[in-house]
Amino acid sequence: MGQRLVIVAALFGAAVMFLTGCNDDTTQIRTCFAEYERALVDRDGRAAIDIVSDSTIDYYDDILAKALDDSPEQVRALGVLDRLQVISLRHRMPAERLRRMEGYELFVHSVDEGFISRITLGEGSIGDVTVTGDSATGVYLLDGRPTTFEWGFVREYETWNVDVMSLRPLYESALKRMIRESGMSANEFIIMSLEEATDRGVRLNIWQPLGRG
Repeated sequence: MGQRLVIVAALFGAAVMFLTGCNDDTTQIRTCFAEYERALVDRDGRAAIDIVSDSTIDYYDDILAKALDDSPEQVRALGVLDRLQVISLRHRMPAERLRRMEGYELFVHSVDEGFISRITLGEGSIGDVTVTGDSATGVYLLDGRPTTFEWGFVREYETWNVDVMSLRPLYESALKRMIRESGMSANEFIIMSLEEATDRGVRLNIWQPLGRG
């Protein structure tokens, strides 16, 4: 069951270039990804945050706000991945701590605690890279072999950063598949997964907003 929560736990320019050599962009993107993977393995949130996109941190700002503010109706209307993230925050973390946090702090904490982890157990790297202006995608290699996954990257502040949000559709799709296979509703699956992952029951008022104190 813990593997289920691994699931839970992006930009165009003018010309497209297909890069398979070791020019600057390709080298920087592959190095950036290797550093990100290492930060996840080491549970080093401070290292990880230096190499992720602004959109990644914006997402954590948004999820944090939803955990604090959104009503039961609003949370139930979210996509299943965002719903899991919101309920997971409310279940795993004290309200007072969340109220003092910002999105970047939540991201660092999530990496430190292993809530954000590598998507595979093998040796991951980036193969062929496609650059479009200040955006890029890289084919994900597992143990040196191409997969169907592509990671996204963005050039910000003159350096390439990992766009963690580029894999949201993959995470969402995988989570929906697991829910279908479980025979449960999405909300039942979320509650059951959190209880098994944390070895404690989810409180009855978990759908209620935590509020800002």
